[in-house]
This record gives sequence, structure tokens and C-alpha cells, in this order.
Amino acid sequence: MSGQAVMEMTVETLTDAVEVAVLSPTHTIGDVEIACEEAAREHLAAVCVAPYVVGRAARALRGTHIAVCGAVGYPFGYADGRSKCREVGACLEAGAGEVEVPLNAPLLRSGCGGDVRAELEALRRLVQGCLLRIAVPCAHLSDIEKARAFHLLQDVGADIINLRTSGRPLPGRDLYILKHTVRGRCAFAVDGVRTFDVASGLLEEGAKRLATDQVASLLEDFYRAEMQAAYAR
Repeated sequence: MSGQAVMEMTVETLTDAVEVAVLSPTHTIGDVEIACEEAAREHLAAVCVAPYVVGRAARALRGTHIAVCGAVGYPFGYADGRSKCREVGACLEAGAGEVEVPLNAPLLRSGCGGDVRAELEALRRLVQGCLLRIAVPCAHLSDIEKARAFHLLQDVGADIINLRTSGRPLPGRDLYILKHTVRGRCAFAVDGVRTFDVASGLLEEGAKRLATDQVASLLEDFYRAEMQAAYAR
């Protein structure tokens, strides 16, 4: 991002898109509480947590604008559709304003597009008045499979497509396929964002959400870039 673009971006532009994710297998309830405090302090967009702590996060963030997202079926989405729907229903009942469910990639790769569609349609019927987010494991799908997944998600009315990166940089090709498949009809998110350089590039591409487990580091990176741009003027 150019120095001029950095100067034009405010920290609010960044935090309005950032969500803190607490989904590590080593996390504790204390980590969830810290994440909620951090989200409230920095005015983040959302906190993404496992279903068992959705109620706790919702109570901690009551009275704020910050959404609580229940991450159902993580990390691989291998549960059957009925199990996912029960878990989604429990998250909504506990106070989630958003739910995110991984796409069943093995079903898609096996040519069972109809089964994938049926599962997604059931989730869409269940999630009314809240955001339905579907995570697509980009690192484990071919370009053709990604395009099929994106078409399906557009057809069933997913609110946000999360491009899961499995810790690697997001290839521009994934964004290219997404944009030429849905053509702006679905918002997109990216997980694993840890630097301002990556965050700013994704925001320029139109990302609605940037998920991170390192909020403080990301904001420090922003302020550092802002200071460098100011000195360079």
C-alpha cells in the first residue's frame, strides 16, 4: 500500500473489519474473556468463538456493537448436516449474531454437489436475521472446486464467504476466482491476517472481515506504517 493510501486510512477503517478469533485447540475460557475485552476496547467488528462459549461471549459483549460469531463444526466441517444445524441452533439461542460453518470439502470433491447444496440450504433456512458465514478451505481445493463452491454459496445466499488460508498467504488467484464467480454478490472474509500490509491489501480488494488472533500486533503494525508514511511526506 502506498504512503498516501496509508495516510488516508484510519484505524477505524481497519478495526471495523477486524474480528478476533479464539479457535486454537490450546485456548482457555480466560482467552475468550481477554478477547472480548480486547474487542470492546479496540471497537472490533466481532469475536469468533467455539459454540460452548458463545453464551459467555454474548453476555460479556452485551450493550456493544460487537457481534459474536459461533464457529460450528470446526475445523473441517465433517459432521453431518443435521448435527451442524443442531449446533447452529444452539449458538443462535445462546446469543450469536453470526455463525460460521466450514464447507464439507470431501463431499464437494467426491462429486456430491447436491448433498453439499442440501446442507447449505438447511443452514440458510435456519439462520434468519443473522449472518451465515461459510468457510472454504482454499488450500485443499482445486481451482475448479473453488469455483463450484463459490457458485453454490452464492446460489444458497451465504452472507459471507470466508477464504480459509491454513496459515499461508492468500494467493491472488483465489480472490480472482471468487470475484469472477460471485461478481460482488457475496461478501468475503479472510482468516489468519497478522500484518497491516496484508490487511490493507485485502481491504483494498473489498474484504468485509479480517480474522486474526493477533489484534495488538496488527494494530501496532498499522500505527508503525502510519508513522512511516507521515515522516515520508
